[in-house]
Amino acid sequence: NDEALESFEKAIEYDPKNALYWFSKGDVEMTRNKNDEALESFEKAIEYDPKNGRYWAWKGDVLMQRFEKYDEALQSYDKAIEYDQTNHLAWSSKGEISAIQKNYDDALNNYKKAIECATDDLERTKRQMYEVSKGQDTIIWSTVHIHDNWCSKGDVEMMLKKYDDALQSYDKAIEYDPENPRYWLNKSYAEKSLGKTVDATKSYKIAETLDVKRNLNVTKDSEWEDNQ
Repeated sequence: NDEALESFEKAIEYDPKNALYWFSKGDVEMTRNKNDEALESFEKAIEYDPKNGRYWAWKGDVLMQRFEKYDEALQSYDKAIEYDQTNHLAWSSKGEISAIQKNYDDALNNYKKAIECATDDLERTKRQMYEVSKGQDTIIWSTVHIHDNWCSKGDVEMMLKKYDDALQSYDKAIEYDPENPRYWLNKSYAEKSLGKTVDATKSYKIAETLDVKRNLNVTKDSEWEDNQ
């Protein structure tokens, strides 16, 4: 990371108005928790390429994740979406902030949009990789984490007491990532809320087994047993 940072700083010396260099520098700084510097770098990237939605989205990430400046982050995500309405990461982050601020209806709409855009992105990536591989079974799946958005959507639906919808959302998350213990745990909560005690117990047991396998400890501190 030190070498990468030095490389981008050197590149900026030769081309100080190169937005991509500033963005890349900010990326490295963010991974090193140099948050003030990262924010400044993203702002410089935006200065030289103000219509790049990706730069606005990453500025929003710094503001939300590192400074908890949610209103300012929302403004950045809105700008990201203004220039790229398919930016699923910006939609997802807007959903997260809306949920934190207990604006659950807004959060639900944002996650729905994130899922729509991420799904389109995944399908487009699969088609592109299929063409590159000339029909061979070597499709590389996009890094789009659609399953996280489905889970987050389910969490919001639980807050809105839309338990049937939440259960469907968790099932979709599990469809994409069947070995994620958190998805099975949250599914068990939805099933309990619907009075499906037997199904809830089965889902919780699956969550426990997967939790041990992945060593994530998501069931260890859950309140599931206390709510029997």
